[in-house]
Amino acid sequence: MVAELDLQEAWTVDEFVSAVAKLRQRGLRLIPLPDTAVVGLCGVWLATPDTDVIFHRPTSEPTQLHQIVTHECGHMLLNHGRDDELTQAQLAELLTGIDLKAYGLDLSMVKAARGLTDYNDPEEYDAELFADIITTQASEATARRRGYLRAF
Repeated sequence: MVAELDLQEAWTVDEFVSAVAKLRQRGLRLIPLPDTAVVGLCGVWLATPDTDVIFHRPTSEPTQLHQIVTHECGHMLLNHGRDDELTQAQLAELLTGIDLKAYGLDLSMVKAARGLTDYNDPEEYDAELFADIITTQASEATARRRGYLRAF
């Protein structure tokens, strides 16, 4: 699956998002979570009929943003978040504090979603493992490019 993304060795979040959008043949938007979002929510993925939306916790740390975005994309690429897994009430609770209308969205548009769940959930484990693997590959490539690994 990672090979299908056709990423350069040391990719940026924007390049990764473009590759995922191209592979899925859908739009993909990244939107920072507002301060009013549920405490502890790092990221949430919403699938609308023609676009995927990732709300992510704002961070100035590139590795944190990589991890959040790749985790949420892992859910997409691993076919998590099917329609019947989250009721409208659960979705509304998950999105408490996020004004969807401000982003041109509403609950009726959401066809699939993943967000804060039990970390013992196998899908959460798989998405986190996907994120760990692809983020580690990018970090190692960047270190090699900068010559950091030559000393070892």
